[in-house]
Amino acid sequence: MQDIRFKSGDKVLFIAIRAMGDTLLATPLIRDFKLQHPETSIEVIAENLPAQVLLGNPNISKVLISPSHGSWIGSYGGLYHKLWKSKYKLSIDLISTPGSALLSYIANAKIRIGYKLRGRSWAYNAPVQRRSIIQYSAISKYDLVERLDMTCSSPLPEIFPKTKYRDWAVGRITELKIDLSKPMIGICPWSKREWRRWEIDNWIRLLEKLLKYDEFQIIVFASNTERPHLSQLESFSNTSILWAGASHIHEVAALMNHCKAIITNDNGLKHVAVACAVPTLTFHVGSEPELWNPPDNPLHKTIDLREQSNAFDKVFTFAKEMIFKK
Repeated sequence: MQDIRFKSGDKVLFIAIRAMGDTLLATPLIRDFKLQHPETSIEVIAENLPAQVLLGNPNISKVLISPSHGSWIGSYGGLYHKLWKSKYKLSIDLISTPGSALLSYIANAKIRIGYKLRGRSWAYNAPVQRRSIIQYSAISKYDLVERLDMTCSSPLPEIFPKTKYRDWAVGRITELKIDLSKPMIGICPWSKREWRRWEIDNWIRLLEKLLKYDEFQIIVFASNTERPHLSQLESFSNTSILWAGASHIHEVAALMNHCKAIITNDNGLKHVAVACAVPTLTFHVGSEPELWNPPDNPLHKTIDLREQSNAFDKVFTFAKEMIFKK
């Protein structure tokens, strides 16, 4: 496979599908593949929300929308038909679930790469052994293409909000009467996985202490479906806690670009902030920090709360240092 040659117009398929964060963490590999093989046309399969982070990416020719996980099998018919007709030269299954393996098989690329895992290796003709080492997820994806002699130029994810989303962010700041002479700090206090959440009571306690300084503003990034779960934050009626109110991930990214820092649970929005080069402080309650944080990057700090006896004091110290750092 090291001797594979691409010609102009050859199509390459990346299968991402489900999680927004994982899809965003695939953008470094997609970028480097396009740099090395500019003659190819890259297509990516993703569900609707993850697909949003890929829109406007100059390295991607087409984003194919997959039905959401658990959808009726018949709803995949249109996608299956497109894949079967597309005549890909190469497909790279980034997640290698049973569902993504089936998509890889149906796409019927000349070379089909995926992880060598029980019950799905049958879909690939170039399976790759998944390594057990713990490293940043964006870097580990390069294991899939090591036989293509590719290297990682930068592990940082990328997102490209269009002008209309940047204009929306400016309008939203005006609507919320945000005074940008004070630092704006974004918080992302939710995660769809319960075991990744630093509980809301802890967030409230942290904000109560931080907001005594009255030298900055807090803006909450959460979807409309997440907001009811964070309703306790509404109790801050006499403070400058605001809600982002974004309905698209590129609106989130455009608004994050106006923040001095993002304080967050381990979730997909953390990776959006990293893609925007906004400093982050991430709380890890049930996940490995090394998997989800760029290595050796001073902009992005983590606190592993799994074994911290004085966790809250450490969180407060880190948050205060980040907010008031010149």
